[in-house]
Amino acid sequence: MSFEEEFEKFLNAQNQQASGQRAELLNREMTGERKMFEKVLWPVFQTFQGFVLEYEIVFGSGIKGYVDAFYEPLGLVFESEGYLVHAGEITRQIQL
Repeated sequence: MSFEEEFEKFLNAQNQQASGQRAELLNREMTGERKMFEKVLWPVFQTFQGFVLEYEIVFGSGIKGYVDAFYEPLGLVFESEGYLVHAGEITRQIQL
């Protein structure tokens, strides 16, 4: 199978397991995530096994966020777009 076919199979499996906000995120275009897997992760790992797309994390403040990909066996996080893309989505409470 080609990378594209394998990625679509992986994405479909991730969608079947997702609900709520994660499901919404998985239904986006996924251009950056697809490119990150094609150019960086697939050549190294040669598999999608162990990866979770749009993995939910909870920060120490209790705020939930999502990382583009999480590799469960090693506890590694991968971001295709970096922090600045997500910064606008973060709400911070300022205490005076």
